[in-house]
Amino acid sequence: MRKTYDVIVVGGGVGGLTTGALLSNANLKVLLIEKREMVGGRLAPTLFKGSLIDFGPHIFWGVNAPNGIGNVLKELGFNFEWTPLEPLKVHIDDTTFVVDPRLFKLRKWKKLVPKGALSKEEMKELEGIIKSVLRANPERLDNISVKEWIEKRTDNKKVFRFVECMASLPLTVDDLALLSMGDLVRALRSFLKLKQTPVYPKKGINTIIESLKSTIEENNGRILTNHEVIKIMTKSGKTSGVLVKSLESNKIFKIKSEFVVADILLKDILRLVDKAAISPEIYRRIYELSPKTTAGISLTVGLKKKIFEYKGPVLYSKPDHVRYLFSPTNITNEKPYLFYGHYIEPDEYKNREDFLKATKKLIKEFLELFPDANGNIDWLMSGKIRTIDGLSRHTNQTGKFRPKVDLLNVKGLYFVGDSFEGKGNGVTTAVDSAKIVVDKILKAT
Repeated sequence: MRKTYDVIVVGGGVGGLTTGALLSNANLKVLLIEKREMVGGRLAPTLFKGSLIDFGPHIFWGVNAPNGIGNVLKELGFNFEWTPLEPLKVHIDDTTFVVDPRLFKLRKWKKLVPKGALSKEEMKELEGIIKSVLRANPERLDNISVKEWIEKRTDNKKVFRFVECMASLPLTVDDLALLSMGDLVRALRSFLKLKQTPVYPKKGINTIIESLKSTIEENNGRILTNHEVIKIMTKSGKTSGVLVKSLESNKIFKIKSEFVVADILLKDILRLVDKAAISPEIYRRIYELSPKTTAGISLTVGLKKKIFEYKGPVLYSKPDHVRYLFSPTNITNEKPYLFYGHYIEPDEYKNREDFLKATKKLIKEFLELFPDANGNIDWLMSGKIRTIDGLSRHTNQTGKFRPKVDLLNVKGLYFVGDSFEGKGNGVTTAVDSAKIVVDKILKAT
């Protein structure tokens, strides 16, 4: 194996893969190191009962925007196929709202709401909130919660719950007292700009991973799995490479490079980089932000035959959390499975007893929603997803508060992923951070 590369990428999440693919495509020699057996990070599917389960993001929007994953794939030469999803459905008590971005584009607010679901006064309040969102400056709202912002404009519970559902989908947080209004404004604006409903990969999320992976390998790059970077080496304010451990042989060796791009969680910076390279101010900031990720609890239900045909996300407003229902296999036409669950704060359901209680509650709700599921369930998997986003969308953590890709001011050392600066949400944040870093490296080479 080569001992020197133009660029070393640490971590094979979507940010790392995008960085590696774009730099490889620009004729730089790239080594991507991933400690797991497969790349993809939180995008990576899980093989279970003979099926690839897409636990990753289930809704992609703005894919063809400059920082969209679809635009990156196009730039790399792929004719990638996306399937438009059906509009988002939001169930609040006995009312179903159908949220189609094309209606926002046409300013047809009333068509969002079933006839008679809201009074004229309630409809006027909702319309006023939507218009206020369109006019708002998100940079001024990153330190204000959605709850605080909404309560100044309405005390109507139904309008409040509608906004709660709309916020939970792109921002993976459904506690409006915690959620940054700045990021909700950004998310809703990107949603309103869509000329169609959000999309999903026609052949599943794994096709995105394989496309990025193949670009690196076909351009003389290398992907090293089952290897863990145990140290990012720095000296005199510059990066010089990494110290790597083989998880199969336990052998430790050095690989040199003037550029290291790390697709890692914030807390891992403190483990991989010498403390001497981290200023006290940055150290405190990393320490403060590290625990603030997003999490979820979910049922994954394998089915003998379809019991749910809708090709889009469905939300149910509940007193504790907004429930989420989606079936990727309604798009990919593979053996059917679906997800039913909700977002949580990372410290919820810490002990097994609370987790089992919450799981039983979800199973009960699911069977009430789908009585036909009895006798039709092939398998059922439940679990707590500890990290959905690298950094949650709480107040004082979005927009200008997010760490920069070059936050350590070490020459040649950059960070990518959804814990760092980047426009959009989730995948788009990670892709945008990668594009920022790629531009910086190409200008420096």
